Amino acid sequence: MRKTLAVSLLTAALPLALLAQPTNRQTVTLVADVSGANGALPAGGALSGRVTIDMDFYFQADLEDDSAEGASDAFDRFLGFVDDGGSTIDASDITAVTVRTMADLDLALGSVVSLTGAEIRMPGDSTTPTLDLSISPRVLQSAASGITGMTQLSTDMEIQMAVAIARSPGSYSLALMSEAVPAGEAVGKLHYGAETNDRLTRRQLSQIITMLMSIQADIDEIQGDEPPTEEPPTEEPPTEEPPTDETPTDETPTDETPTDQTPSEGSSTPPGV
Repeated sequence: MRKTLAVSLLTAALPLALLAQPTNRQTVTLVADVSGANGALPAGGALSGRVTIDMDFYFQADLEDDSAEGASDAFDRFLGFVDDGGSTIDASDITAVTVRTMADLDLALGSVVSLTGAEIRMPGDSTTPTLDLSISPRVLQSAASGITGMTQLSTDMEIQMAVAIARSPGSYSLALMSEAVPAGEAVGKLHYGAETNDRLTRRQLSQIITMLMSIQADIDEIQGDEPPTEEPPTEEPPTEEPPTDETPTDETPTDETPTDQTPSEGSSTPPGV
């Protein structure tokens, strides 16, 4: 019964335009680590912690690829996550933005803080409208987790501000206001959450790979258009070995002196020899 009631309340909170026709939804997750040291009190506030913001953008657009992946690609191009010349959406295609906030806060020992709300603001610029995160007022006497808020944005100015924050979260900060410090009990700079940051990184790597492949294709095409360079055959003259002059070797006759043989005793020599 409770589950059915929760679903019914969430459905009732959505703008009627979203219920009348199907729309695409893309979520950008932001995080702010708030600290009293960054707040308005010179001595530092008593609050600190982490605030997570999910911004759900609802849009309708006539896309070349109307699949879920095509809608995700078009939205990322709209935010500037990727610039590959593909189809994108316009700000006028966004029909509403739902901002969901969850805060996990720590409180200095012995402190009591009357939390009055939370907002996104541009530091040092008092002329820029703030974005109220609709956190219900409460008195904090100890660490608190699961503090939530939800707000619906539907006017052009609200949607434009949500788009600006999603495109460049580092230009904005989140402030937790208290009854004692309405200017900001604890403040922290916004940045992309892990999921959105990974998504941005994947998009950028994919774009770099696509660009490198395009460059390689251009190089291959240029090399294919150039006729192969043929080097003329090198004719090497035949190597002539110089004739070898063979000088006949003069053999000096050996003078052999006949050896006088003395007849041995007991041999008979014929007379007259």
